[in-house]
Amino acid sequence: MALCYTVLAARLLSRRLEGRLSVVGKAKRTAEHLAFLTPEEVSEVLRVSVYTVRRWIKEGSLPAYKVGRGWRISEMAMDEWLSRNQSAVMSNR
Repeated sequence: MALCYTVLAARLLSRRLEGRLSVVGKAKRTAEHLAFLTPEEVSEVLRVSVYTVRRWIKEGSLPAYKVGRGWRISEMAMDEWLSRNQSAVMSNR
C-alpha cells in the first residue's frame, strides 16, 4: 500500500514539474534553475499533514532550505527523498 502512495506521489510531482516547464516556455531549464516547493505543496503531493512534512524537515529526513520565515524543498531533493524511501518500503516487505 505504501508503495502505491510513493508511486502516486512521484507521478504527481512529475506532472507538477511538467506544468512548470510549460509556464517557462522557451527558456531552457538546467540543473542551476531548480524549482522549489513549500511544505504545504509537499503535503498535498504526498497526501500527508503539513505538520508531518515539517517534522521530517526538523528531523533532517527531508532536506530543506530556510528562506525567511518559511521552508523550501527543491523538487530534485524531493525526488531523491522519494526514491530513498521507496527502497526502504520495498525492503520491509
